[in-house]
Amino acid sequence: MTRYLAPAVAIVALFAATPTRGAGTPAKCAAAKQKAAAVKVLKKVKCHGRALLRADPVDPECLAKAEAKFLATWAKIEADGGCVTTNDADAIEALVDQFVTDMLVLLPATTTTTTTTTTTTTLCGDSDGPCCPGDICSVSILTCFNGVCHLCGTLGTLCCDGFYCIGAATRCEFGHCVDNTGP
Repeated sequence: MTRYLAPAVAIVALFAATPTRGAGTPAKCAAAKQKAAAVKVLKKVKCHGRALLRADPVDPECLAKAEAKFLATWAKIEADGGCVTTNDADAIEALVDQFVTDMLVLLPATTTTTTTTTTTTTLCGDSDGPCCPGDICSVSILTCFNGVCHLCGTLGTLCCDGFYCIGAATRCEFGHCVDNTGP
């Protein structure tokens, strides 16, 4: 038994003396934030998938739980310290939400069809096409406003889904994308 004990003690001593990454390192923070974003994607996709399989609307409580878990996890990660960026939960959350929306558009459960009478059924509509409030327009850079799909997300246009703009030089203000370098 002593013959096995000495090597085991040496191995434990070696691992004990090896420095490990503790809470508060930039690498650990970045990795944890990446994982939190990925988990939010997974949870939201599960909500949508469950609704799709049951032919029910998406459960808002399921989505709210995913949001709450993401924000709580993000706050804990930033509280541990060492993050290169902070107070970026909203920006990452918008990216995650847009990714999920785009993916749902690109992976529909039903097909788009065109009849011989030139009536087209789409997810919502093409640019300047008809839509219903809350509909997802057929392209991620379109948003439904006053019953019409409009180009969104670029400087001078409507904010996509009412809250985000594309590109670092723009921000959503009162529903419109404005120059981010201004006041």
